[in-house]
Amino acid sequence: SGEEICLLGVRVLLRGTTGMTFANRTVLVTGASTGIGRALAKAMAATGARVGAVARRGDLLDSLVSEIRAHGGTIE
Repeated sequence: SGEEICLLGVRVLLRGTTGMTFANRTVLVTGASTGIGRALAKAMAATGARVGAVARRGDLLDSLVSEIRAHGGTIE
């Protein structure tokens, strides 16, 4: 079994039998201001990943950064 998250209503397996985890890893999410990109950035931060996020909508990206940091996540 593995660790699962719900990403836009779809359950996603994050860690399988190989022990793969995103904790203490760096991920880059494009299109992070809305939709799947935003959900993925939040999900990765929740698992302990350091998130690099880029998007065209700076105002929405700023709100994502605030939200993730408020929950103890790391995002740049």
